Amino acid sequence: MLSDFFKKDVKGYPSGDRSLGDKSRCGVYENALAKAGMAVASFAVAASLTGCSVGPSRAEIDAMKDKVPEKLKKELYAKCDSTLLANMDQCYQIGGGQKPDEQVYAVGIAIQLTEEKGDLVSNSVLNGYKAARAEILDTIPERSQRTGVHYVLMDYMNDCADKAIRHQTDYEPCLTTDGMKMKLVEKKFGRPEFYQTVAERVAKNRAQQMQTSAKIKSAQQTGR
Repeated sequence: MLSDFFKKDVKGYPSGDRSLGDKSRCGVYENALAKAGMAVASFAVAASLTGCSVGPSRAEIDAMKDKVPEKLKKELYAKCDSTLLANMDQCYQIGGGQKPDEQVYAVGIAIQLTEEKGDLVSNSVLNGYKAARAEILDTIPERSQRTGVHYVLMDYMNDCADKAIRHQTDYEPCLTTDGMKMKLVEKKFGRPEFYQTVAERVAKNRAQQMQTSAKIKSAQQTGR
């Protein structure tokens, strides 16, 4: 399942490239959520994925993660970032972010945030993170089969949740059998700056990959 995660073609569009607007990603999101059993409890599970008392302890998980080579960790982080960006881009477009006469850029880098667009970006971050998390969790096996690689992925996505989502409690009117009462509810908002952070990381990683490929190609040509 993890190998499928690496094979999946992820399209992110940092640094001003036009997005293709693949609408099929919505269905992928819903199916992945259903498979992961997270249609309602995705964020409740987020905090407990690696902190639950059942299974390995936090110290044991950290020891497993320490055995994962740094090069592989960076590849995992880069893949997660690309998945995050692709899903946030997709949610942005579905929300109306692309007009016929408007080129769509990676949000946060080239889109000037108005109040209206700021709300759209916030929703794109929140829903895009949910979609990306569902895709990634779908590659994680049951607890007894997890390795350090799987915990690297889960911890990275948990860390991204802290940076991507803002929690706020507020009172809202609620109709009860005793009439209308104010109820304390928790709301979640996406942080627009997270979009820019991820887009910049993806752009930087791709630039490094291109430089590495160019060096390898140059060395091969020199050795001929």
